[in-house]
Amino acid sequence: VDSKFTSFDKKNQLTGLGYGCKIFRGNDSVYFAISGNAVPFIDGQNAIERDARQACKNGATLSAIASLFKKQALNTLEPYAGTIQRQIASGVRGDYVSVAFFGFENGVASSYIVEFHDINILKNGDTSLIRGKEMRVGKYPMKIELGNTSEIDRFLSTHPAYLGHGRDSINVEINTLLGLEILAHPDAVGGGISILCIYPHTYEWWQSGCECKNFESP
Repeated sequence: VDSKFTSFDKKNQLTGLGYGCKIFRGNDSVYFAISGNAVPFIDGQNAIERDARQACKNGATLSAIASLFKKQALNTLEPYAGTIQRQIASGVRGDYVSVAFFGFENGVASSYIVEFHDINILKNGDTSLIRGKEMRVGKYPMKIELGNTSEIDRFLSTHPAYLGHGRDSINVEINTLLGLEILAHPDAVGGGISILCIYPHTYEWWQSGCECKNFESP
């Protein structure tokens, strides 16, 4: 993940681009990553991270966690819909909010993605409706992309065998791919790049591009 995000304050105002951790450990076996142009900060806290952590605390499976998160995050994002729509209309690229929950279930790597999209401004100009959906990505091996990935997709379409195996190879490849996206879309992608490798019972930082003080559950 990169480390650039757009934040909104509790008055629904765009506060500008910031930098920080976008990948977290929700519980002993589940992790999540946040992407998008609609990350509200309420009383100084990343509200999407808050909702995801709560879902990880209460859900027994990845599917249950994704469903719980979708329900809560819909309520969180609703007041910001108008601001989000204006931001997208102004030319900011990317999705509204996407969160990938991933980990191991019964020893098998699995992931669910929750996406928020389809913002429809009401005729009276009030807040919009944000629809969320959850989807099972599949089991290992799998490649999941969130946020701005047009340059990555373009490169991989002409270099289908680019992604290799092993820590050193993957580190170089991820930095190269995200570097292409940063050069193409510096308004939405940037900052330090972090690479996290997870195992059935632990994890390892292969590269820490930003200071993730809040990576673990509070």
